[in-house]
Amino acid sequence: MRRRLYQQASSQLENGLGLAQILEDFRERLVRRGRDRAAEAAHDVARKVRDGMTLMAAMGAGLSDLERSVLDAGERAGQLPEAMRLVLDVREQTTRLRQKLQASFFAPTVYLLTLYAVLLLIGAQIVPQFLDFVPLDQWTDWAYAMYWMGQLAVGWPAPVLFGSLGAYAIWSWWALPRWNGSGRRFLDQHVFPFTVYREINGFTWLRSFVALLRANVPDVVALEGQIQTASPWMASRLKPIRLGLTDGLDLAEAMRQTGYGFPSMDLIDEIGAYAGFDDFTEKITVAVRQNAEVIERQLLAKGMFMSAAFTGLMFLAFVVLQLGSNSLSSILTSSMGKF
Repeated sequence: MRRRLYQQASSQLENGLGLAQILEDFRERLVRRGRDRAAEAAHDVARKVRDGMTLMAAMGAGLSDLERSVLDAGERAGQLPEAMRLVLDVREQTTRLRQKLQASFFAPTVYLLTLYAVLLLIGAQIVPQFLDFVPLDQWTDWAYAMYWMGQLAVGWPAPVLFGSLGAYAIWSWWALPRWNGSGRRFLDQHVFPFTVYREINGFTWLRSFVALLRANVPDVVALEGQIQTASPWMASRLKPIRLGLTDGLDLAEAMRQTGYGFPSMDLIDEIGAYAGFDDFTEKITVAVRQNAEVIERQLLAKGMFMSAAFTGLMFLAFVVLQLGSNSLSSILTSSMGKF
C-alpha cells in the first residue's frame, strides 16, 4: 500500500496538491477498490497530518528504517517528493537483490534435496534388498561404497546435517539484525549469509545517507538520525563512523578506521576517490548502483557454483550406485559358483 501512496503522492505534490488532500484522495481510491481496512488506515494518517504531524510520524511504527530516515529528512528539507522516489528506488533495488539471492539458491536447494532422495533410495530400498542375499562382511570395494553412501541418508549423518542446517538458519535469522558481539566482524567478511546481509544493508544505508546529504542535512546529523532508528547491528556500524566524522575525518577514512569494512571495501575506496568533489553525492550514487549490480552477479555466480557442485554429487551417487551394483553382482556370481 505504501508503494502506491509514494507513487501517487510524489507526482501530485509536485503538481501543487496538499499532502492531506492527497491522502484523502488515496483513501477514496482504496474505498472504490473495496480495501476498507487500508482506507481506514489512510484516513487516520490524513487526520494526523491535518493535525500538524509529519507524514513520517503519522504513518507510525510500520515504516522501515529507510523510510523513517529518508521521509523525515525529505520533509525537513522540503523535498518530500524526491524522498518518496528515493524510497521507491532503493526498495526496488533491494527487492531485486533479494530476488536474485532467492533465485541463486533455489536450484542448489532443489539439487540438495534430490541428492538426499537418491541417497535415501539407496539406503532404504536398494541396500536392504542386497543384504538379504549377501552378508555385509562380503561387501567390498564399490559395493561397500554404495552401502556407506546409503547409510549417510538412513543413519545418523542426515538428521545431524539437516538439523544443523535448520538450527543455523534459525540462529542466523535472529542474529543478522541483532548480534554484534565478538566474532561478528569475521562472519560479516567471510560467512554466508552474514556477508550478503552486510552488502545489501550497506547498500541500502549508503543510498539513504547520500540522499540525506543531497537534502543538505549535515553528515553527523544524518548519521545520528539513522542510528536512532537502526537495528542493533546497524547502529554498531554507524556509531564509529559518526565518531570519526566528529573527530574531523572524511567519510571514507571514518569508515576505514572502524575496521568493519562496512559497507564494503570497494565502496569505501570509491568514496575516498571522490572526496572533495563538488558533485560527490551524484558520483557516490552512481558507484552504489554499480556496486549493486556487482552484488547481483556475485549472487548468481555463487548459485551456479553450488548448483554445479550438487549436480556433480548426484552424478557421483549414480556412478557409485552403478559400480556398486556391478560389484554385488560379481560377489553373488562368485558365491553361487562356490556352491
